[in-house]
Amino acid sequence: MDIKTRFGIFLIIIGIINIIKGTESIDSMIKMIPLIIIFVGAGFWMIISANKKKREEEKLKQQKQLSKQKREQENDEITNIKLNNVDKLIEQLAEVNKLNIPNIDEFKNTIIKNEVRIIEKGGDSQLFSFLKIDTFLKDFRIRIIEDQKGLTNLLDENWLKSRIKEESKRDDLEKIADGLERGLAILENRKAKDFDSNVDSLFILGDKMKPIVINQIKTMEFYENISLAMIVFYLEDKKIRYFEIHEAFEKLGVFDSTWEKNVLNKLDRIEIRLAQISNQLTELNQNFTSLVESSQNIVSELKEINSNIITNNMLQAITAYQTWRINKNTKSLRN
Repeated sequence: MDIKTRFGIFLIIIGIINIIKGTESIDSMIKMIPLIIIFVGAGFWMIISANKKKREEEKLKQQKQLSKQKREQENDEITNIKLNNVDKLIEQLAEVNKLNIPNIDEFKNTIIKNEVRIIEKGGDSQLFSFLKIDTFLKDFRIRIIEDQKGLTNLLDENWLKSRIKEESKRDDLEKIADGLERGLAILENRKAKDFDSNVDSLFILGDKMKPIVINQIKTMEFYENISLAMIVFYLEDKKIRYFEIHEAFEKLGVFDSTWEKNVLNKLDRIEIRLAQISNQLTELNQNFTSLVESSQNIVSELKEINSNIITNNMLQAITAYQTWRINKNTKSLRN
C-alpha cells in the first residue's frame, strides 16, 4: 500500500472519530460536519487518486512490456532473416564454385606453332609481345580461380552467424548510435562502417557473385579468341586490324606492369573484392568495346584468310561474345 492511500485512510478514520464525538450532542455534531466532510472527502479523494495513479502506472507498465515484446519479436524476425541470408550466401558461393573455368592453352600453342614465322616477320620483340599477351591471359585465369575459391575461404559461416546473433542482443543505446551514424553516412554519401551495414552490403553483393564470375570467364574467352585473331592478322599483313587489337591490349596494360599492379593492389575484404571484380576486371576499355561491336566484320575478314590457325570454334566464340554482351547490357537496362 502506497503512502498516499495510507494517508487517505488516516483522514477517513479521523473523520469517523469526529462523527462519533459529534453524536454526544446536536450542537457539537453541527459544528463538526464541515470538518468531517473535509477529512472524509479528502481521505476518499486521496484513495481514489492513488488507485487511479496505480492503474495508470500498471497500464503504462503493460504497454512498455508489450512494446518490449514487440521489439524483441521484430528483432528476432530480422535476425532470422539475416541468418537465412547467410545460408543463401553460402549456397551462392557453392554455385560459384561449380562454375567451370576453361583452360586457355590454344593461344600459347598457336604461338609455338608459328614461332618461326613470327620471328621472321617481326623478330624476337614481336614474339615477346605475343608472349606478354599469353602471360596476361594466364594471370587473368588464375585471378578468376582465386576469386572463385577465395570467396568461400574469406567467408566464415559460423563466425558470421555468431556475430549476427551477438549484434541482435546489443544494448539499445549502442544500436541507436549505429543507426544515427548510418543515417549520417547516407546524408554524406559515404559508406557506413557499422556491422549491420557491412552485412547488408555483403548480402546484396552475394546476388552478383555468380554473374560476375561468369562475366569474367566469358571476357577471358573473348580475350583469347581475339588474341588468336591478332596473330592471324599479323601473319597475313592485315595491319589495321592487327594494330586495333594491339592497341586495345596496350590500353589494358598488357605490355607493361599496369595489369600486375592492379591485381597486387586489390584488397581481400570480400565485399570490396566483389565490387572490384565487377567494376574493373570485367569492364572492357573503349578499344575492346569497338572490337566487340566489329565482331561480325572481324569474322568475315578472318573467313577470307586461308590460315590453319582459324577454327570454327574461334569464329563462333567471337560472334557469340558480341551476342552475349548485347543481351547482358539489354538485361541490365531493363533491371
